[in-house]
Amino acid sequence: MLYQVPKEQKKLLPSFPSACNAPGIGAGSKILVLSLIIISLFLMHDWRQLFINLFVLTMLSCLCGVLRPMAGRVKHFIFLCLAIVAIHAFFNPHNDHFIYFIGLEGFHYGLKTALRLLGIVIAGNLLLLTTEVTVLVRWFGRINSDLGMILGLSLSIIPVMQRQMATTLEVQSARGLRRDRMRDRFFAFVAVIVPVIVKSIIRAHTMAQLLYLRGYDGRVRQERSSLIRQDWYLMGFGFFYFFMNLYFSIHL
Repeated sequence: MLYQVPKEQKKLLPSFPSACNAPGIGAGSKILVLSLIIISLFLMHDWRQLFINLFVLTMLSCLCGVLRPMAGRVKHFIFLCLAIVAIHAFFNPHNDHFIYFIGLEGFHYGLKTALRLLGIVIAGNLLLLTTEVTVLVRWFGRINSDLGMILGLSLSIIPVMQRQMATTLEVQSARGLRRDRMRDRFFAFVAVIVPVIVKSIIRAHTMAQLLYLRGYDGRVRQERSSLIRQDWYLMGFGFFYFFMNLYFSIHL
């Protein structure tokens, strides 16, 4: 049989708003381009090149119509990136030149690390926001049926864990859970996360039993897929992007 996402599991898979699903473009082509972008980001050693690539990825998000949800996701990493720059600027052991208390070597290293991290986050979310999760699961399932099943079940657990965590937090708060001091917050986190993990393990064990009872053995017939013109265009753009960045990385 062909690998298909079970209906019960498909309902639980997280959905992404404003997804720009380009007609006909396969998930494999997008994953290949994502891999080339991430490799390109790791090959860059100049903060100006990283900044230009960050701008290009932002423009691609705008063209795909996912700029607003992209901004909602990336904003959570801004504080982390600023912390990376600050830590390296003040505490990097390779700082030899200073402007007041800011080490220039650490500042440049932290800036490159932060820009590279933002680029990877934007590229990854660009894939997720322009591709349905079921399409990604089906593509991994064609590579390996067990891998597709594991990915699908793992993604289906995320919204369940979120709802369970919210419910557990409400219950613990009604019982007088305190979150005033740092010590209280730590014990509150433990009191909330432990029941969620235990119930997730129980749910995973139940899903494994259901798969066994339904006769799942991992042996499925591979679904054939062919590349269309849009796939070749996208892969051509990905290789052009990679080799251009490789050229500038060598000569900058």
